[in-house]
Amino acid sequence: MLESSKDSEREAFRSAIKRARQGGLSQDEMASMITAADNTERSLGNGSVQPTEMDDVIYEPGNLPEGLIDLPSASRKYGIKVATLRSWIQLGKLPRKGRLRAPSPGGGYVVTEEAAITYCRDNPRKRGPKPK
Repeated sequence: MLESSKDSEREAFRSAIKRARQGGLSQDEMASMITAADNTERSLGNGSVQPTEMDDVIYEPGNLPEGLIDLPSASRKYGIKVATLRSWIQLGKLPRKGRLRAPSPGGGYVVTEEAAITYCRDNPRKRGPKPK
């Protein structure tokens, strides 16, 4: 019974993709929407967002689209530790747009939006008053 449920979910997903393509949505736009929805859904649970296979668009090193940046480059440019940038991605504060191509499967640096990094840097979390 569980398998038939998964099969019907897959079929519904395929049908939604077909309708979106007929409506003029590009594959990148669909992937971005799916990733955002998935991250939102998972972050509502325990606050921890784990990476998925679907958001791993592979970019060639040195050939990133305008507005995207890999984490080591962002760290050097903005003076923010790579670990901090990774945690912002896991918390859903930064969108994960894919990875740079690497020689090994699953390797490569994570790619995110440069504008989102500057927003997070310029708008830090507001803390409440100290407890008494």
